[in-house]
Amino acid sequence: MANPLFSGVVHADGHVVCTKNGCGAVIQNTTHDLSSHLTKLYNPETLNQVDQAHNLRACSVCRGYTARNYHSFLGHCRRKHGFHDLSKGLRYRFYIASRGGKV
Repeated sequence: MANPLFSGVVHADGHVVCTKNGCGAVIQNTTHDLSSHLTKLYNPETLNQVDQAHNLRACSVCRGYTARNYHSFLGHCRRKHGFHDLSKGLRYRFYIASRGGKV
């Protein structure tokens, strides 16, 4: 693996799957990509983490589910609620909801 601090599984195509905390992200096996993933997702003081901590939205159907970004929320709606329509309206509702509010 290109970064000794990274924990993951290397696939036959050369990509790496992050196994830290059940992440599952698929990343190219280069030093830059692996260290960027580690910094972006696992360093609590990066701007990305600070922004996501303040940008939570809760699902108005489920109890306890919160999404840090729109794509996570869309995936949740598709997996758990069978949402298959165009996502434009859902995206609008996500971004107009107040931080910490329900979508």
